[in-house]
Amino acid sequence: MEKVALTRQSLESASNAVLISLADDYGIDIPLNLDRVLIIGELLEAYSEQEEENQDDEIYEDNTESTENSLPFTYNETHIAVMLRDPAWAFVYWDIREQELRDLQNSSNFTSLSLRVNFYDSISSTESSENFDVKISLYDRQQYILIPSGKRYFTIELLQNTTNLPPERMAITGLVRIPQGSDKVQKLQPGKQLDITELQKLSGMEEALNNLYKNHVQSFS
Repeated sequence: MEKVALTRQSLESASNAVLISLADDYGIDIPLNLDRVLIIGELLEAYSEQEEENQDDEIYEDNTESTENSLPFTYNETHIAVMLRDPAWAFVYWDIREQELRDLQNSSNFTSLSLRVNFYDSISSTESSENFDVKISLYDRQQYILIPSGKRYFTIELLQNTTNLPPERMAITGLVRIPQGSDKVQKLQPGKQLDITELQKLSGMEEALNNLYKNHVQSFS
């Protein structure tokens, strides 16, 4: 039997036989001589619970649709991008076009992929003053990279490495500026006397800088 919307008014105008039939539809066990008011209350409660369950089902279906319409894993483009998490860590992510990926897989000369981090002294520099490479697999798509202290600008290249040939650039990020911290933090070393004022000492800055070096900077030296 199809379940219709129940209201107190419609139930109060229904006969006992109709109420008992509705109770049976909703799986409510009605003892003999149960008061009409109690039967109506049980029916309204069961109807309310069923409506809440139906709403939950609709929300679940909506979530399923949104998952199906989520962003794709790849846009079939070869590119690389970078975001600074903080002045010490960069998050790099990239993609490789499907045809390019197949060509690399089928190439007998291909050896590996790598990320090359290039550092520059100024925004107008045309050549890097220093760089280092990070080896990645063919199927990696993201990587955290530790940025050495004292650096100001950098780019990151996605390179393919082949036998007996120089690395070939597949993509490169734009120039990224690294926010510069206090010189006291950059030059901090155990036992080194810093030019810290009495007011800064009272603020706890000296202890904070030493803790920073011991717990963070030293572990990467």
